[in-house]
Amino acid sequence: MRALFPIACLLLCGCDCSRPANPFSKEVLDQSGTNRLALIYVSTGAGPASDSEGFDFHSLAWQTKVRTNWSDRVVITKTEFVATSTRRPWVSDIYSIEPSTGTAIIKVAEETPTTNGAAVCVYSWREWSLTSNAEVRVLRVCQEPFEPFTGKRIKLVK
Repeated sequence: MRALFPIACLLLCGCDCSRPANPFSKEVLDQSGTNRLALIYVSTGAGPASDSEGFDFHSLAWQTKVRTNWSDRVVITKTEFVATSTRRPWVSDIYSIEPSTGTAIIKVAEETPTTNGAAVCVYSWREWSLTSNAEVRVLRVCQEPFEPFTGKRIKLVK
């Protein structure tokens, strides 16, 4: 009898052990639910392992909701974001959006070459102006690449 419940769950819900289609794209909503920040990654094809897929930063989009439809308010493409630094930057994570100031808290990764020719990636959480595509301030340099933002959502006042 105990074995029937797990079997029933598998039959009804299915068993999908596959990876998500795009594990890097992400969205966060503001407190009102009418503004969202979307981090968009696109497939680059086969990854380093035979059964893997590679993904690359594509864009950061601030979208607003009118009734049931979402529309782009600001889109920062990879090309536009790369132009903000002499290093090779990309957005690796997002935390929040503050529509009243047009800012967001994002994690930026920057590839920095070392003297021996290798590259080192430095990750940092930053307050970013979406309207001018510019850093407002560095909030914290990360010790690890997957370090989450531990601060509370910051209400920014100009």
